[in-house]
Amino acid sequence: MKKVYGLAMTAGLAAGMSMGGVALGQEAKEPAASATTGEVAAAATEQGSTNVEEASESESPFGVSLTLDYTTGYYFRGFVQEDCGLILQPGLTLSYTISETEDYSLGVYAGVWNSFHGQETGEDTESEWKESWYEIDYFGGLTLGLGEWEFGASYIVYTSPSDAWEHVEEVNLSAAFDDSEYLGAWTMRPRTLLAFETGSNFTDGADARPGTYLELGIAPGPDAAFGETTVEIRFPVTVGFSLHEYYEDADGNDDTFGYAQFGAKAGIPLDMPSGMGEWTLNVGASLLVLGRNMRDYNEGDGHEFIGTIGLAVEF
Repeated sequence: MKKVYGLAMTAGLAAGMSMGGVALGQEAKEPAASATTGEVAAAATEQGSTNVEEASESESPFGVSLTLDYTTGYYFRGFVQEDCGLILQPGLTLSYTISETEDYSLGVYAGVWNSFHGQETGEDTESEWKESWYEIDYFGGLTLGLGEWEFGASYIVYTSPSDAWEHVEEVNLSAAFDDSEYLGAWTMRPRTLLAFETGSNFTDGADARPGTYLELGIAPGPDAAFGETTVEIRFPVTVGFSLHEYYEDADGNDDTFGYAQFGAKAGIPLDMPSGMGEWTLNVGASLLVLGRNMRDYNEGDGHEFIGTIGLAVEF
């Protein structure tokens, strides 16, 4: 979405419409059920891929979520932002539960997500301290829970402090279904994300048209007990599609299939002193498989292996 704009422009001139220059978020991250990514945000949401967290289950309606991830490759919905060097991605989300009953819940959230690169990824700034600050995203939205369903709506602005690409704006709609009551240990945790590009800049290049993106995902896997510790094990699968002009090549031809990502992740709770919040160590690996136009963006590479390790803290 965003980053793709800067890097992708360079690759696109060389390969017809490159993928190596896109920058937006999320390694193609798996977005949280309620929002972005990314990316996100989501993911967080996803994607990181853009990332929005649910409100704390404590008595307070306020929630704070802090994340810090290291990844070996940063892709946003198939658009490569960076695939070498140091990549650190911190994020902050603030949430507030407006109302909650046995039948429904309503909440709001806002936050920021960043990507810092050891390489000067497409930077075009004269400020030395901004050269490695590839991206900062601002997002806010609503979540609505109705029984087993959770719906989300958010607005995201993807920006690049290093001027690697022009900012991109987007409206996201999401839905997730808790199927554990019906499938038990075989629960799939299905979710979907629909993104509409707004503004005058777009993920697939400066000369492209505003696109509409569809993401489908599942995250099967058990919760495994190791003594007194319960580890969340997931095998997420995410597929991204262009519904309208989202994965265009240099000639303006749109490719419906953008990418598919197959992963394995483990969330390990850490024992911390009382009052320091809930800490989780997240470790994951995934295989990213790219569509035709995305292979061009990535200089002909059709797949990528990505490893991620990070910390999440919730208050």
